[in-house]
Amino acid sequence: MTRVFDSGEYRVYVNGDIMVFKPSNASARVLILTPPGIKPQFYSLLAVLLAKSGIESIIPKSPLPCNEHGLRNLVTRLINNHKPNLVVALGFNVDYVYGPRLTIGFDESAGTMQLLSSQVPGSIYMVSDQCGQVGRALVNADFIIKGTLTLDSIIKIRDLILSSIPLDASKE
Repeated sequence: MTRVFDSGEYRVYVNGDIMVFKPSNASARVLILTPPGIKPQFYSLLAVLLAKSGIESIIPKSPLPCNEHGLRNLVTRLINNHKPNLVVALGFNVDYVYGPRLTIGFDESAGTMQLLSSQVPGSIYMVSDQCGQVGRALVNADFIIKGTLTLDSIIKIRDLILSSIPLDASKE
């Protein structure tokens, strides 16, 4: 892995597949699965907030695939390789994941529409019917973002992640 940032408080590493936000005092590891078809860099703010809270975050470097089979294979591989204490799915279900998981939903498609109309680095990578099908399949979300994705909602997601990490979590 190549270190691309070091603040002393946390470091950021990248390789071909993932970005790792690693605090100096990591107490747990979280795999953040960003909405399929959306550039994951938009969610690096969440990873920074978690790193400042002592949680190592792993985020895929490229947009997740929109087809269910490819998505399932990638998620399974990431879990097996990195052994997170918690899997966080943003905007879609990971009901095939065994172990602690957290699902964050977006009311209607406000989050997607916000990213579609924006020119920020995290804007939409691709929009396809398959991506919409993955998002529409979301049921029983642990938390739903109503309206646009704001800094306040990202902080709420961070707080929910912190409270959802198993008490016996220890980094391996």
